[in-house]
Amino acid sequence: MRFWVAPQTVSGWGAPRPAPAQLLTGMRRRLRLRDGGATWEEFPLPTADADFNNTLTGIIFTDATMETGVVSLKSDLDTEGYPIVFITEDGGATWNEATLPWDELPPEVTYLGKVYSFSTTDSGWEISLGFNKTRVLFDCDSLTGEWHYQSEETVTVHTVG
Repeated sequence: MRFWVAPQTVSGWGAPRPAPAQLLTGMRRRLRLRDGGATWEEFPLPTADADFNNTLTGIIFTDATMETGVVSLKSDLDTEGYPIVFITEDGGATWNEATLPWDELPPEVTYLGKVYSFSTTDSGWEISLGFNKTRVLFDCDSLTGEWHYQSEETVTVHTVG
């Protein structure tokens, strides 16, 4: 199981790692803890289309309350190289799909696997998605507003050894 735990809290999210037989259908649920792991709540992952199987690739919440957050999903039947992105403002009870302007990306950005950051700014919100060393930044003035492509960068990845 993979866990995402808010820093300095006893709250977090987990996603069961699929068993070999589930690799074709991917991870389709997530677990939430709010009391240090004494109890867990199970929630289904959001989906863009009930006929598709989506695998969780990233999950980020803006703070320890874990109310506002984002998930990235890759469809098993995806014909493009970009994830499906959903945003919640109520701790995951409801999710709204974020429509990101993939057509505005530079031609060299052909694949993005997951969300890397999600935060508030003075003028609204920013979300960064990426794969390997590539990061792409989008922003919007409100979570229900229109997202805009801002920049693409290559980051340095440090490894041990």
